[in-house]
Amino acid sequence: MRVVRLLKPYEFQISEEDAPSPGREEVLVQSQSVGVCASDIHYYKHGGIGDARPRGPIILGHEPMGRIVDVGEGVGSDWIGKRVAIEPGIPCFECEHCLSGNLNLCPNVRFFGSPPIDGAFREKFCHPACLVEPVPDDFSDEMGAILEPLGVAIHAVDLIQPKTGVSTVVVGCGAIGLCTIAMLRAAGASPIYAVDPLEYRTEIALQVGATQVIAKEGKEAVEEILSLTEGKGCPTAFEAAGYASAHQPTLDMASIGAKVMIIGISAENHVSFEEGRARRKGLTIYMCRRSRNTLKRGIELISSGRIDLSPLVTHHFNLDQVTDAFETAANYRDGVIKAVVHPSD
Repeated sequence: MRVVRLLKPYEFQISEEDAPSPGREEVLVQSQSVGVCASDIHYYKHGGIGDARPRGPIILGHEPMGRIVDVGEGVGSDWIGKRVAIEPGIPCFECEHCLSGNLNLCPNVRFFGSPPIDGAFREKFCHPACLVEPVPDDFSDEMGAILEPLGVAIHAVDLIQPKTGVSTVVVGCGAIGLCTIAMLRAAGASPIYAVDPLEYRTEIALQVGATQVIAKEGKEAVEEILSLTEGKGCPTAFEAAGYASAHQPTLDMASIGAKVMIIGISAENHVSFEEGRARRKGLTIYMCRRSRNTLKRGIELISSGRIDLSPLVTHHFNLDQVTDAFETAANYRDGVIKAVVHPSD
């Protein structure tokens, strides 16, 4: 089978390798679509995220959708042929966090497509059967590549618990920011302000549920939000830009006593804001660790039509074009939101 390995920053290698065999309670999945995530881009551009760095060539990709083509011992043969989405976090299922339902907080977690676990930019991969979820027949492969960022957004909104009819601001309208906007709309938050300097992103923000968009950044965006809220700011604020420079503006857009959620993962691996300003406002600041048991909910939200995330999938590539996919996503080319690679094409 063909695989794509990242050898070093900005350098992929496409090669032939033997297909893996599913172990006990595993399934073998033919990879049909894989989203290019911002964290994948960190590996591509910077060689890692913080102290998470591969020791050798690695297969990235943790947003796949595929079809089961074989099963290991302990898995029924009726699974063969099913189209499935995957939960990329592989917890130990034994620690106190796993036993309390917080699988995303497992200190022993292995994450698909993150060192040292190879991911989905290959034609086939194995995964624990308990961490795949069947999708309806009419569920598109492209939407399967959106389920992981949607899961992060679901978890972030769950933690904040926004109130119906209360204003919210989302800073950063990439895939996770747009999924967050869609979830906030489904939760009844209103108005929802979307902030991003790229106008094409704010246009999509309106399509998925934003009430008003601000195509600015930094102090200009803060001034606009304060003007729209009579100088008060918003009771809930989400940072989804993935840049340390977005932290302070997000806090400045928050009202006194607000809840602030930091979702984005910055290359700087550092949260930066003036603690005195945050303290005087009495802000409660949350951090979002991936997703928490959200895969089935995400499938149901999309398949029921409660949220429409189809505008997010903007670009398609085959496995031979993986460098083009990453360059497009990393450099915001041609109106990209989510670039999807189709390894089996």
